[in-house]
Amino acid sequence: MIKVGLVDATGATFGLRVTSNGELIVRPNFSDSYKVALTSDGVAVNVVPPIEGKNFIITAISVTSDKNVGVNGATIELYEATAPTSTVQTKPVFEFNVLKSTTTATTPILLKVTAGVYLNAETDDNNASITVLGYYNDVET
Repeated sequence: MIKVGLVDATGATFGLRVTSNGELIVRPNFSDSYKVALTSDGVAVNVVPPIEGKNFIITAISVTSDKNVGVNGATIELYEATAPTSTVQTKPVFEFNVLKSTTTATTPILLKVTAGVYLNAETDDNNASITVLGYYNDVET
């Protein structure tokens, strides 16, 4: 077997493979999982910290509520911020509304987070959690 890869202008390496159906798959990295419990109403929790010189690429998001969520459900906001506990949204990323004992997930996505910012989440009900899947990629110049 021959291992093949592509290198872009920034030096990032992309793995290549061909599926049994003849589809070419170009994949930059595997996703890492970042999960936090949202245990206080209106309090920001850092989900993914920034790494200097890197963008974080979101590949999926999943939110879960437990049986104690109120009758109106829970609103969970995922957003970019300048500090790990900041509730000031410099850029909204995603908002979910989940009912009691529910899990909701995005379809596979490729969403780039601005370099150097925190990816924070908050909720209006303290019985929820959020999981973000993704990977860090070099900032394109």
